[in-house]
Amino acid sequence: MVTGRPLEIEDVSQYIEGDTNFVMVDRLNLLTTARDEIESLTNLRPTLEIQFYNEGAVDYGGPRKDFFRLTLIEIKQKYFDNGLRDLLADDYLFVGRLFALSILQNGPLPAFLEPEIVQQLFDNETVTSSSCIKNIQIGMDAVHNLQVIAKLGISLPK
Repeated sequence: MVTGRPLEIEDVSQYIEGDTNFVMVDRLNLLTTARDEIESLTNLRPTLEIQFYNEGAVDYGGPRKDFFRLTLIEIKQKYFDNGLRDLLADDYLFVGRLFALSILQNGPLPAFLEPEIVQQLFDNETVTSSSCIKNIQIGMDAVHNLQVIAKLGISLPK
């Protein structure tokens, strides 16, 4: 499902081929800069190549994983720690897209999600009126994560 350069680079002495989506973010303003960069991408399938402002690390997988780890921490704090925030419903499109990219590109899973939210996200039989949940689903579907889960027949606990 990921195209372009391999996600995991084993030997940095070898020439690394393949397209990437280059994303430059600020650790001190991570969610805002990540949202600006991710929303400007037209194709979410190429491997993300992350560069943090004022840092010289070349992304062979480490900065990308660090980006997802840090971003998920901030997403949890802002959008989930005090319950879903209906006033920020539009932001949950970006949240869903970040979840999808992290899952797709070997980042961490959003393991902080409450079981009820997971159920609403992935169970086609569960009807939700939450615009936040609907927007997460739309964001995740940007890379077809929900379709893959359905095709694999993954069932979630009731």
